[in-house]
Amino acid sequence: MVALNRWATAAAAAGVLLFALPTAALANEVTDYCLTSIKNDKSSPQPPDPARFCGCVAEKVPAADRPAAVAVMKASDEAKTRGGSLDATKLTAAELKAYEGLGVAVIGCLTAMAPGAPAATPTKVSGMAAWALLVGNTVTGKVDGKEYVDFYMENGTVKTLLESDLSTGKWSLEGGKVCFVYPKEGKECYAVEVSGDDVSFTDKSGSGMRMKLLKGNPKNL
Repeated sequence: MVALNRWATAAAAAGVLLFALPTAALANEVTDYCLTSIKNDKSSPQPPDPARFCGCVAEKVPAADRPAAVAVMKASDEAKTRGGSLDATKLTAAELKAYEGLGVAVIGCLTAMAPGAPAATPTKVSGMAAWALLVGNTVTGKVDGKEYVDFYMENGTVKTLLESDLSTGKWSLEGGKVCFVYPKEGKECYAVEVSGDDVSFTDKSGSGMRMKLLKGNPKNL
């Protein structure tokens, strides 16, 4: 089992283990801060799949507790930066509730991800957490009856193959959506959802595309 030192230290002092490997979940502010914290923390062991890690815990935090949960996570990060650990006795009642809830959440995630555990039913992931699953990977499907392939690079480049025509554009995240710009074309933005290897892109009109997720760059784009 892999645990993240950044949040686990304070929890251990209270007899609670905070964060570890997840299933998946809808994006929210807990997911977003968790991903940011992992990205900025170079000293702790990294989970193999940060988006799923953060998604699992975020899914288990009630909406009403999310602001307090983020406050606890930030306080723990700040304490570690100063070389210490979070003092749970200084938390407000709401923060203490969120702190304890985070501990319960991670135990559930650990159990679900333990070797030999039954495979979980894929859960839809949206927003930043969904896009994190696509960066560095490929999606493929049919668009207007033609074979369509996208490869999303970490530097913001997208390589698109439509039948035999290869084009290069740029992707960016704006307000929880991913936007694409290609030479001589206007910007188009989509809401993204991922469930297992199923990927859907929905534009502002409600029209969508369904794709399949492929690991890496198997088409060598």
